[in-house]
Amino acid sequence: MPRKRSAVDTRPKLSEDEFSAKYRRETEEGEAADRRGEGATLAELVASYEKGESPERGESPIRSALAHLDRWWLVRQLRAAAKENSPEAYKLRLDYFLCRWLQAEPPEGVLTPWPKRPGRRRKPETQSMYFMWCDLSKPSLHKKTLAEAYFGKKFTTASPIDRTRMIDRCRRAVQRYQQTLRVHPD
Repeated sequence: MPRKRSAVDTRPKLSEDEFSAKYRRETEEGEAADRRGEGATLAELVASYEKGESPERGESPIRSALAHLDRWWLVRQLRAAAKENSPEAYKLRLDYFLCRWLQAEPPEGVLTPWPKRPGRRRKPETQSMYFMWCDLSKPSLHKKTLAEAYFGKKFTTASPIDRTRMIDRCRRAVQRYQQTLRVHPD
């Protein structure tokens, strides 16, 4: 019976890169063991069963394979990706399993890419302003400290109106970046 999922998953999501870094060693060891292995793929087992070549004709090859799947690195990583709430890592490993081991590449559109963030692309200067603000020990966003450090000589030679615009630009950039991080403004 399928498990019921709550409407909103409140667990923090782990990106595919973070998941891969965390499980890199297990992945490398598992792939190396698969390359050394002489076993048939699951698709080959099923094909031999259907041709009548399986010694245990009455038993499905899947049933005998399931006993060993719990210890297989890929199944452990699929479960870990689900537990860590890493949809991208789960999707990548599921695709690998379907294509490599079942030799059943899913049709176009089944494993679609996850949607990107809505709205306009983030400018790199927004992130650099935020990191500079952090390096400056998070000074008040309404004072000239961040704008002066970020714009340098351009800030000191600007008119008072332009200075105000530069301060506002820095403040808005830091606040936007905080929203992407889901950090409450200081």
